[in-house]
Amino acid sequence: STDFRLDEMASSHEHRTTPLLGTWFRPGVGDHNAHVLVLDGGVSTHLERTILLDRKRRREAREVGGNDESPVFVHRELWSSSLLLTAGGRDAIRRCHEEFYEAGADLASTVTYQAHYMPLPSGEGRDGEGRLCLDDETMDTMLRDGVRLAREAARNVVTREQKKGLEKRERFVAASVGCYGGALADGSEYTGNYCLTLEQLASFHRRKVHILAAQCPDVLAFETVPCILECHAIMMVLGEIPQKSRPPSWLSLACQDGAHLNDGTRVEEVMDLIKRMDPNCDLLQGVGVNCCACEHIIPLAKILATNCGGKRTVAIYPNSGEQWDAKNECWVEGTGVTTPEDFAMAVLSAVEEVLTCSPVGCRIVVGGCCRTSPDSIRALRDMMDVKILSRTEC
Repeated sequence: STDFRLDEMASSHEHRTTPLLGTWFRPGVGDHNAHVLVLDGGVSTHLERTILLDRKRRREAREVGGNDESPVFVHRELWSSSLLLTAGGRDAIRRCHEEFYEAGADLASTVTYQAHYMPLPSGEGRDGEGRLCLDDETMDTMLRDGVRLAREAARNVVTREQKKGLEKRERFVAASVGCYGGALADGSEYTGNYCLTLEQLASFHRRKVHILAAQCPDVLAFETVPCILECHAIMMVLGEIPQKSRPPSWLSLACQDGAHLNDGTRVEEVMDLIKRMDPNCDLLQGVGVNCCACEHIIPLAKILATNCGGKRTVAIYPNSGEQWDAKNECWVEGTGVTTPEDFAMAVLSAVEEVLTCSPVGCRIVVGGCCRTSPDSIRALRDMMDVKILSRTEC
């Protein structure tokens, strides 16, 4: 269904509470300093962990009875976006955003990654046994709420800091747009084998992108994209939005190693496609990688920085590298980076690679993905502040 109001975007800028980041994403003439924004971490996994801990505390306080064994995210196909359906869930999302902002994040990613319209282009989503059925208007509201909650969290944190007499630091909102594989909720984002046409993929993204763009987030973040065909579809949809109403956007790739997307496509091929379709950086102001292991981000950072050439922002936000035990549906303890400081050092090494391969005045977004916490972002913020300050003083 595409019969939604595109004119909603035309007059919604008065609802903004943060300035546009559009100029930030384009290097300034004569600007010789690198510029870094810190993104949040694994919002969904942190929400899950926080809610489970809260349940445990409440059980212990009651001492007997009242065990709640229901899934934290009630609808598997929506994952953390399920929380947008209840008042308690929305409160938890707002508090989570505030935690990451207070830990040092400049940008919060909305809990809309896996929110999607039904049925899917493949026909799944309404007729299958046990599948959730939500109408388009409900999903529109969920997407709008996702942006609103992040914006409210930003305002709350800035207000508290000002009351403490701290220097005002703006916070920004990245509207998260997940890949088609995430909506399938079957691990397809790790393969990119969708068996869909280009137009079917564009149709999947179209309404969500237009609704999120209408909320005037500071940036649209297309995340965990595992195949080149979906990259093409995303750029097609961005091109349909009038330029005056189109927020800055970045496209973040899901990679199986230091050189290939999850579908096996070489990252250089994707960069070639982006440069052909968008030679003037009008559609995509940033390209990045997310939800890959830290061990892959240095070679990926080199490829991205070399191909962006300082004209596009480079975004790097890996996961913790922990292994997922699919049989027992749990994370394997002791795998991946084991401390926030280790995570921050790994990301900092990738930033060094970007700085080495980029012209002066480049833009970088860094953060974390699954299983990275506010402590991870706090460590990253501290290290990045020292790093950027030392380069500025040189």
